[in-house]
Amino acid sequence: MTYTSFQIINLEGRILFCNKSSEFILGFPANTIIGTSILDKVVEEDKSSTQEAFISVRQLGKIYNFENRILSKDNTEIYLCWSFIWDEQTKDTIVIGRNISELKNNERISF
Repeated sequence: MTYTSFQIINLEGRILFCNKSSEFILGFPANTIIGTSILDKVVEEDKSSTQEAFISVRQLGKIYNFENRILSKDNTEIYLCWSFIWDEQTKDTIVIGRNISELKNNERISF
C-alpha cells in the first residue's frame, strides 16, 4: 500500500499538522511530529536542499518539487518525493510527500 504524507508547515518551519499516513511512512506518532522542525528527521546531507526548497516555495509562490531522505523511527533512510505548495492567504506551506524508497532502491540495483 502506498501512503501519502500531508503536512502543514508554518513560516518558522514548524509542523502544524500531519496526517495519519505520515505516521506510517515515518514510524512516529503524529503527536510527536507536530511542533517539530521540518529538518529534524532529514538526513544531514539533505538538510540544506530541504531548507532551500522551503524558502524557494515562498519566493516563487507556487509548487516546488524535490526529493530528500528522512530517518525513520528505526533509523532507516526513507527516500521521499515532496511537493511544497505555498498558501499566500495563510502564509503556511502545504506539504505532500510520497515514499519512493522502493523506486530508488531498484534504481541502485539496476546500475
